[in-house]
Amino acid sequence: MGLRSERITLTDRADAPHDGAVNVLRARIEQCSYTGARFEYELSVGDLRVHAESPVRHTDGEINLIIRPDDCLLFPAQV
Repeated sequence: MGLRSERITLTDRADAPHDGAVNVLRARIEQCSYTGARFEYELSVGDLRVHAESPVRHTDGEINLIIRPDDCLLFPAQV
């Protein structure tokens, strides 16, 4: 699966939507860097590493990742 880092929405609010219209994953902030225009995050969801971008700085160690199904790209498994 492929996902563009700028298409992930980060929110530290506990009221992230849970209606099934979007995917909500709980992640841990491993690293945050400011690039002058946005913040770039390295996050972990279990053993999975995820990179995300946001115009907002999040400082809590845990955060919600909101991923819309239309923003996911699936690739065939290699044989």
